[in-house]
Amino acid sequence: MPAKRLTASFFGSLIPFFRGSSFSAEHVFRTTVYLRKTGGDDLVLISSHRWRSPFTINVYIEALNEEIRPGEIFVIDQKQLVGERVEIDLSQANLYLQKIPPMDGASGLEKDEVIYLSKFFSLLATAWNAFYRSVALERICEIRNETLSKKSISKIVGAGNGFTPSGDDFVSGLLASLSFARSSKARWKNSEFAIDDELLKRTTWASSQYIKLANYGIYDELTLENAIAIYRGDMKRAEELLLELARRGHDSGLYIWLGLITGLSILKFGEPITLNYICNRC
Repeated sequence: MPAKRLTASFFGSLIPFFRGSSFSAEHVFRTTVYLRKTGGDDLVLISSHRWRSPFTINVYIEALNEEIRPGEIFVIDQKQLVGERVEIDLSQANLYLQKIPPMDGASGLEKDEVIYLSKFFSLLATAWNAFYRSVALERICEIRNETLSKKSISKIVGAGNGFTPSGDDFVSGLLASLSFARSSKARWKNSEFAIDDELLKRTTWASSQYIKLANYGIYDELTLENAIAIYRGDMKRAEELLLELARRGHDSGLYIWLGLITGLSILKFGEPITLNYICNRC
């Protein structure tokens, strides 16, 4: 039986580096497939969502789990992703390049704006029944005054439930925030974290890859748009994008945003404003 042929709309800038490599469909969901490099840990996503990333192939199909089976092997070649049952044509797809704009002169959100968004975030979070009772939030609150240390980060990685534990989502957002500040040449300087393999072994494979990529300054388009609005000080856009990010996963989007705003708060104001507000409510 010939393989079903799908068409990609975009592929990320990291995909060409994997030409000739084989991947296994490690996790298959309705709108996202997680491909793991054979003999390694590199991550490639197949996604029907509109948000792009350097490590994602976006396709024109919704129910990916009806076309791709767990364990299916794929090989990336120059113009397609070839699987046992599915082939994805990349020849007509557009290349997605993650572009981080220079933020020289941008002041970021002001303190009263961060406080307002903290209250807005808190209101949103009440829609998730377990948010304020989660182990991940408890640990984050415990280390909130020492958030930018490897020792503190190690207490959060792997904390919580879900496909990507909530603590990992926070760490990914925090590292994305700090790497964005470095890459965009924002006025607040910070050092790069040394994320080692021992730390990443504390969590799931997919989650460890998100953390590693975020530390390198590689993340999805929606996370990037949130970071731009936060560091540019675009209050209206920051509020709109928070709403959109909050819809991601069970509570992944909430924790990613919490990490993003915490990065700015510590770099600009020297204190985790949103965490202080949230944790005092626990």
